[in-house]
Amino acid sequence: MEKWQMALIMGILASLIAYFIIKAISDLFVKKSGKKIVSNILGKVLGIEIKNIFKNSEDVVEDLQIELKKAKNIAILTGRGLDLRKGPKFQEIYENSKNKDSIRILLPRTIFTSDETDWTAHRQSELETASKAYRGNLKNDILETQNSIINHDTSKKIKIKCFNTPHIGRIVITERVAYFTPYETNKDGLESRIFKYGTNDDMYNALTRLFDVIWEYEKCPEGLDCTAACKRTF
Repeated sequence: MEKWQMALIMGILASLIAYFIIKAISDLFVKKSGKKIVSNILGKVLGIEIKNIFKNSEDVVEDLQIELKKAKNIAILTGRGLDLRKGPKFQEIYENSKNKDSIRILLPRTIFTSDETDWTAHRQSELETASKAYRGNLKNDILETQNSIINHDTSKKIKIKCFNTPHIGRIVITERVAYFTPYETNKDGLESRIFKYGTNDDMYNALTRLFDVIWEYEKCPEGLDCTAACKRTF
């Protein structure tokens, strides 16, 4: 496991532990009317602001739609990106993209040099292990998602870049909150829990920095024609 990947996982664990400590203190020593105030104060002191934990992709839909409507800046890092082309979850970025300041989407790269690790193939093997019913082709799924985004983005506001890093999870960031879905080796990402962080949480800053670094520095390797694999690189 990469060092930065381990650091991110440890950050999530530390954030969760602190969250439950804060909740326990509030439950034990504070009357109901003051629990939220105490939790907020302790959270700010410790750099913790986990707003919610959703059990799976379906559970988060309504909450995510509300946050996307409020957002002016949206950043999304994902794998297959099924939710970007199916269902109501991300309709806001298409229907009201003209009212947004920026929409950036990071999708996995689908072509690689011989000396690179193909992290997309690695995630494909995890999906096949997690679900015997999965018979898809992850690279084709990613290309289909790109085509869907381009076809639905009538305002031409959405920017897409491609990356080749371990598929650790799905990230959705606005100026108010960040959602993080940690991928598990034995489970489809649609079935995984989603953590919602406020801007006071260290994880919000870590996820924002991770996205920005990948967006800024991920480049197409010399000798590859990435335009076919990432059709809208800016």
